[in-house]
Amino acid sequence: MGSQWTLIDSSHCDAPICRTVVAAYENAMNEPARFYGFAVMGDATFLNQAGVPTITIGPGHIGNAHAVNEYVEIEESIGASKVYALSIVEWCGVESKH
Repeated sequence: MGSQWTLIDSSHCDAPICRTVVAAYENAMNEPARFYGFAVMGDATFLNQAGVPTITIGPGHIGNAHAVNEYVEIEESIGASKVYALSIVEWCGVESKH
């Protein structure tokens, strides 16, 4: 899921939100999570600088983003949706009814 960049700052990788998303990713995608820096400016940049552990995760390849023919593969969108759902359930403490 996503592009591979050189890791820029891994200091927040052990934060609770990161551990939650890592577990959700590994559960949904059935593969180990990979950490890479994201060489763009976004809200996470400022939040991390302010000491708020923040991550950016999503489907697709950065080379396709914000381009004339921008697209994301359907399977990547489905995988991302699973990661988001599992992350929310764990982070918010939603209990299973099973």
